[in-house]
Amino acid sequence: MTELLERHRQQHNNQLETDLAQAAALAALPHSSRLERGPAADAGIPGLTGEIDLLVTDPPHRRLWVIEAKNPHPAIGTHNVSQGLGRFTRYRTKLLTKTDTIRKHAAQAALLCGVDQPGDWTVIPLFVTRNIDPAAFTADPGIAFTTIDHLRALLTDATPPKAGWNQAPT
Repeated sequence: MTELLERHRQQHNNQLETDLAQAAALAALPHSSRLERGPAADAGIPGLTGEIDLLVTDPPHRRLWVIEAKNPHPAIGTHNVSQGLGRFTRYRTKLLTKTDTIRKHAAQAALLCGVDQPGDWTVIPLFVTRNIDPAAFTADPGIAFTTIDHLRALLTDATPPKAGWNQAPT
C-alpha cells in the first residue's frame, strides 16, 4: 500500500513539474526543465547539487529563475504544520545552494536556456506549489513562494518577487 501511495505522489510531482514548464512556455520565456547535474556540467555549470525543476530566463528583466516544485500534503493539525516547516527548512537550504551555483555561472545558465546575453543577471530562487503552503508565511522564509496558478504572471511581472507568499500581480 505504501508503494502505491508513493507512486501516486510521484505522479503528482511529475505533473507539477510539467505544469511549471508549460507556464514558462505560455509566458514565452526561454527555459530548461528538469535540469540534472550531468547536462548542467556539460553546459559549463559544474557543482550543481541536484536537479533544478525549472530554470527560466527572463531576458528583458535580466532575471534567471531557479524554480523548485513542491507538492506538500495539506497540513491538518499543528504537528503536520511543524513537520512541513521542518521539511521546508531543508528544501530551502537545497534551493539556495542550487541558486548560488547558478549565480556563479549565470551566463552559462542563460545560454543553456537558449539566451546568449553575457553580463549581470539577477538570480531568483522560487518555490512553486499547487496550494498555498504555511511555510511561505514564516517570519523569514528567505525565498519567494507562489502557486502554479500564479506562476506565469509572476514570471512576466517587472516587479521582483518578495520573500514569502507572492500572489498574481494585478
